Amino acid sequence: MVRRAPLYLGDCAGTHPGRPRLAQPAPDNGRHPDRLRRELLLCGGRRLAGDVPRGRDATVLRKIRGTADVSDELGEIERSVLTEGAGTLSDLVAPAVRLPLLLGVGLAILQQATGINTVIYYAPTIFQFAGLTEATASIAATVGIGVVNVLVTFIAIRLVDRAGRRPLLLWSLAGMGIAMLLLGVGFALENSGAGGAAVSLGQVTAASLIIYVAAFALGLGPIFWLLIAEIYPLSVRGLAMSLATVTNWAANFIIAATFLSLVDLIGESGVFLLYALVALLAWLFVFKLVPETKGLSLEQIEAYFRSRGRPGG
Repeated sequence: MVRRAPLYLGDCAGTHPGRPRLAQPAPDNGRHPDRLRRELLLCGGRRLAGDVPRGRDATVLRKIRGTADVSDELGEIERSVLTEGAGTLSDLVAPAVRLPLLLGVGLAILQQATGINTVIYYAPTIFQFAGLTEATASIAATVGIGVVNVLVTFIAIRLVDRAGRRPLLLWSLAGMGIAMLLLGVGFALENSGAGGAAVSLGQVTAASLIIYVAAFALGLGPIFWLLIAEIYPLSVRGLAMSLATVTNWAANFIIAATFLSLVDLIGESGVFLLYALVALLAWLFVFKLVPETKGLSLEQIEAYFRSRGRPGG
């Protein structure tokens, strides 16, 4: 459920105050530049195969941009297409690629290290830890989490181009961290005998996990896959995305495989508080390093990271 990358496209509230944004493009009559790029790439691919004349590309671009002179932008797009996939492994450590590579690999690890697939895989076990020993109740709660995951993902799709990647990531990680903190504190109080009778641990667990999964589906889940498709230069995009994806799956395996061992070592409350700490570290990582890419063309994003890769950038 968490790995359905084609569905993931999330976004939410404006950029955090005080944080610099990448320069925004000129208005494009309401048409998103990535849609333009896909259309032009399709036309460009056909043209290179001899099916569509070059003038078709320029016609599409003029229509969308609302201006007669599109030669510079068209040339930039064509140059990008010609360089796609031309990079090698050594290009992954080029100055202009280092920060995007750090972001992609870092988010791949942090997405899993916050414990999302532990919650998905071990939801019935977690509810049993919380006292829902009946199989029916445990399975029903697990199904509810899955439904929340899917429904909120569709909400994220609606928000992707209205708000921005950074804000959704920050709100998402904040919600995930708070949910794990509540869950960890709930288990700690229950284990110490200080839990109140007004709210059972099972109720706290259900509420915490629903908030956690909803926050993940609104931001960190879909936006990780969206960002790794945006931030890399075309020449190394395939290699860099492959590295980020392999890293994500490796982290998934390690986090899921160690969950029960961690529970034995530091207890349920300790594990969930650890995930809350990871969510805090992930929030700081995003706040410090991840730029806003909403509304920017792939060429503008590449130019931004190229400028960051220069000395003093």
